[in-house]
Amino acid sequence: MYVHEGGPDFGPNLCPAQSKPLQDTIDREGSHAYSRSNMDDQASHFSALQRTDRYLRIDQLEDGCLYLIHARNSHIGQWVAAESGFVILREKFGDRFLFTEYHWDKDECGTVKPLAKLSGTVADDALREVLKEKLREIPYAVFMERTRGFAE
Repeated sequence: MYVHEGGPDFGPNLCPAQSKPLQDTIDREGSHAYSRSNMDDQASHFSALQRTDRYLRIDQLEDGCLYLIHARNSHIGQWVAAESGFVILREKFGDRFLFTEYHWDKDECGTVKPLAKLSGTVADDALREVLKEKLREIPYAVFMERTRGFAE
């Protein structure tokens, strides 16, 4: 098992140059522990969600609401009807920023399958903080448990 020491804002990316064996590391807030079986389970679940046709269609979504989603870069996003996409809090190279990924049915570039509504409308000025909090409340392991039925 390895622990990533990038801290809470670095995200779950495991960079070999910054990892070391778990037994030599004291886990602290912000560390991300991985085992090979856990990573295999995540990859298998992700792949199953790629194949599923059990997701919410565009006409079933409510503008401005938060959803549990299967996407490339997050598992929680806000539906923006005008863009046919979800605003997510994306992490890349240690930075977090708002980013739009498009609904699976929008066109050949769609990457998001919405699975369940999480909340009502969120104001634009509060979105970043609300997404951060929801991602803390619902880490990827919890997302996997909540969405196992979609992947069967």
